[in-house]
Amino acid sequence: MFVFRGWGVLTAQNKLGRILYTVVKTKTEYDESLLKTNENERLKKRLNKIRKEMEKIENQLDERA
Repeated sequence: MFVFRGWGVLTAQNKLGRILYTVVKTKTEYDESLLKTNENERLKKRLNKIRKEMEKIENQLDERA
């Protein structure tokens, strides 16, 4: 029986599943350096998204002033 314990566990399971699927599909060993590269790209995208949201909020504040 599956008991939901939170988003952190679900996220970790998803990440591990994607890693294992890729290793089996490509028949290669796990390379942690690729994970770090993907993590950096993900963080850059997240930063850009937050900057855009911040600009949107600043524009809303300017309109109200």
